Formats: sequence, structure tokens, C-alpha cells
Amino acid sequence: MISIIIPCYNASAFVEETLSSVLNQTYRDVEIIVVNDGSTDNSENEILSFKDRRIRYFKQSNKGQASACNLGISHAKGDYIKFFDADDVMDPEHIEKMVKRLEGNDQSIAFCEWGAFENDDVSSAKFSPLSNWKDMLPLDWLKIELKQYCDMLAGWRWLIPRTLLEKSGGWDERLTLNNDFEFSIRLLLKADKMLFAEGAKMYYRWAAPHAVSRKKTEKAFRDALLSTDLGCAYLLDRENSEEIKTICRKRYEMWLTRIPEEYRELRMSFRRPKEGGISKDDLI
Repeated sequence: MISIIIPCYNASAFVEETLSSVLNQTYRDVEIIVVNDGSTDNSENEILSFKDRRIRYFKQSNKGQASACNLGISHAKGDYIKFFDADDVMDPEHIEKMVKRLEGNDQSIAFCEWGAFENDDVSSAKFSPLSNWKDMLPLDWLKIELKQYCDMLAGWRWLIPRTLLEKSGGWDERLTLNNDFEFSIRLLLKADKMLFAEGAKMYYRWAAPHAVSRKKTEKAFRDALLSTDLGCAYLLDRENSEEIKTICRKRYEMWLTRIPEEYRELRMSFRRPKEGGISKDDLI
């Protein structure tokens, strides 16, 4: 069985479409764990309007996406785990193609195709294959992904064997922004191989108003820097090379440009992730 975990916070405008796409999967042996993370809109009513027994509903006070994902993990019964956002859409054959790709490879991770859409028009999604849309070793795959202008390490890209998730650990609940970066690098580096599930399409809703990635508070930026510290430390632990240092340096530079002037002091908080790694003097 596949456990599909959907954290939901104020996604009432989108969650009906999301759940419909999951329920319409050609692969039927799934449970859908929806965790309402303290929504203040009509999300709960939208979720409860579905009567399918495969949906298991939980709610908590607002503790963040990472906490909601971990609550979902604690209730999951499946041998494989799939995280999914409450505003995105799956192609009907998404799960079936990912399961087929991962069969017999419980130390590997399957990853999907993805395309972004805007203005609620799923048909406008554009799929732009990258050179790592193929089977690869995890570190080699990460190197290619992180050199892209717009890398995508979102947790919904993976179909994860439960045994592998237990080995890597759940989500870091300290992190509210850029949390996928830390989680996915830690997870992928525990796998033996990345397996490309060709045709397993996922439609990503670009810049939904409630999205975690749109948070602009000082705490959110501090969390983004901490996630960057941790993710880069994992990479450098695996390979302390100039190539990895360059990747990490560019990641820090990206966040440096995103921090508004009012939080300028945060730019001085970059710390060296590993002896011989990146220091703040390299970036400022």
C-alpha cells in the first residue's frame, strides 16, 4: 500500500481539485492521510465533503508543514510514502508509474516528472526535462539538480520506501521555509540510487497565495539559512570537493539576494557548514 500524506493549511480554494486527482489514480491501493495544520479557512469542510474510505483525516493546531508531515508519517500504514501538497495535481497514472519503477528496489527512491502551471490552468503546465531525468547515483543527481537556475527538491517528487524514510528520519520541525532542501538532501543521500519514473507527471501550482515558499518573516529567512547550513553540511560530509563548495556557495548567494534590507543582519549569520567549507567572508 502507498501512504499519500497531504499537509493542508488554508488551501480551501485548491484542496478539492488536489484530492480528486489523488482519488482518481489508476493505482488503487492507497491511503490518503490529510493533516489539517490549523487552517482558518474552509479547508476542513472541503476535505470532509469527500466520503471515500481511503481518506484519513487528522487535524492539529498550526505547527507548520514539517510537523504536519511527521504526524502523517506516524499514522501511515503503507510500505511506501508519498508526500503531496494540498494545492497540486497528480496525473491519473502518477502513482502507478512510480510504483512500477520502484518495485524490488527498496533502497532506492523513485522521482517524477513535474511541470508548473499558473492561473489554475493545469493544461498550461510545461515539462522541461533536465539531464538528470534518468537513473543516477544520488550525489551525482543532486549535483546536476542544484546547478539549475530553478532546482526542485520538493518532497512531493519522491516515492519513498518506508524503510528508507525510517533510516533517514522525518522532517525537521524547526524549519518553516526551504525545509525541503534539508529533508530531501538528507533522504536522497541515504538511498542507493535515484530511479526516474518516466511519464509520472505532477502538476505544480506556481506561487499559490498560502504557499510555504511565500513566507517572508524574519523567522522564515532564519529557517531558510539553517536549512541551507544543514543541507550543505550533508553534501560536504559526503564529498568535500570544490564542486560541492561551489554549489553551496551559490545556494547561499541565492538566499542572500532574497533577504530584504530590513533583515540585513541575517546576512552576517551565515556560518561555516564544515571546516574548509563556506564562510560568510566568501559571500558578503
